[in-house]
Amino acid sequence: MEHGAPPHYSTKVRKFLKKQFPKRVISRGCDIPWPPRSPDLNPLNYWLWAMLKAKFYHQVTPKTLEELKYLIIDACDNLTAENFTCGVSNIRKRLDLLVVVGGENFEHIKN
Repeated sequence: MEHGAPPHYSTKVRKFLKKQFPKRVISRGCDIPWPPRSPDLNPLNYWLWAMLKAKFYHQVTPKTLEELKYLIIDACDNLTAENFTCGVSNIRKRLDLLVVVGGENFEHIKN
C-alpha cells in the first residue's frame, strides 16, 4: 500500500479465504472489516518511521538521498528484538482507542 491506497484484492481470493477461514478473515469485503487506511494500527507507521524521523531530524541531517538511504538501512540493521517489543507493546491500548473513536483515525489524539 502506498499513500493510504487500499490493497488490490479479487473476489476469487476473498471467496477462497472465506472458505478456508470461516468468520475469521479480517479484510475489506469480508466477515470482519479491517479499519480502512489504519496507520494507527501499523507499527511501521506509528513506531518505526516516527523513530527514524526523530533520529534523522534531530541527530543527523543527511545531505543527499544516498546518505539518507544509508542512514535508514544502518538504523534498521541495528534494531534489536527489544526495540520491536517496545514498538508494538501498546497495540492493546491502540485497539481500545480505536473502539472509542468508532474505527476512525486517532493519530491526532494524544494517548
